[in-house]
Amino acid sequence: DYWLYVVFNCAPQAGAEPELYIIRDPAALGWQPLGQVSHYHMGPQALVAEAERQRQPAAVVRQAFREYWDTRLAELGEYNILVEGLTDKLYLELAAERYRETHGVDLLEGGAVRVVAGRGTKRMGPDFGVLQSLEAQGVRFVVILDGDDAGAMAAEAMSRFGAQKNRHYFQLERTDYKDKGGKSWDVKIEDLLPPALVEGFLRQHPGAEEERFRRGDVVKVVINGKPVERDGQTYDYKMLLAEHARQHATLDDLDRLVELLQRARQCMSIKGK
Repeated sequence: DYWLYVVFNCAPQAGAEPELYIIRDPAALGWQPLGQVSHYHMGPQALVAEAERQRQPAAVVRQAFREYWDTRLAELGEYNILVEGLTDKLYLELAAERYRETHGVDLLEGGAVRVVAGRGTKRMGPDFGVLQSLEAQGVRFVVILDGDDAGAMAAEAMSRFGAQKNRHYFQLERTDYKDKGGKSWDVKIEDLLPPALVEGFLRQHPGAEEERFRRGDVVKVVINGKPVERDGQTYDYKMLLAEHARQHATLDDLDRLVELLQRARQCMSIKGK
């Protein structure tokens, strides 16, 4: 909770400049009591050595932050849709592309709207923090979270930092995934694809299916999300499914993803389309 600022050469001397050393958590140093336990003494060399030791990691952290900040800023636009991973970004950009080809309308506004890929739900905090810090400068954003427990925890965390639902974030959902009690299966981005498209992919890659749920006529297939090594090859099934959608999906197949883009635009107060 405390910092110690030590200044040497305070008195005016010929050719000498004041020297400032900054130490975090000075109580951890080897202080020597002088008479009473409320008075301590330490030699100047120990203070200087500790300040220098703490200075090096701080410089590394500052450099790492600058590199992260500069990299992330290059990916941002006036309006930003932050999604959990790369496949989410690919699906939304594909939906925007098909919509533009069919209707001549660009839902991404010529690049003013950016779809930004995060690095998973648990590591979304820094990206959310960057976007929130830029909001006062007119940068708009919305975060699309998976409809699962991790997404709900992320939404709760964002709300504690002042984010508003349906303005700064919302979760994926499908009403037909809910049971009579309102409990829902997890909803991932690939759950917004039509079943026929997914089943066509599974016929080519049966190993991609991790789990399957059924309730009446509603079926949910869980796609294996971790790269799999087979016969000397690595299969990233979620990326392969995204490529399958690029090759075979029509605009009608992507209607739920188009609705997702339109909802994100509404959250950021982008008019029309």
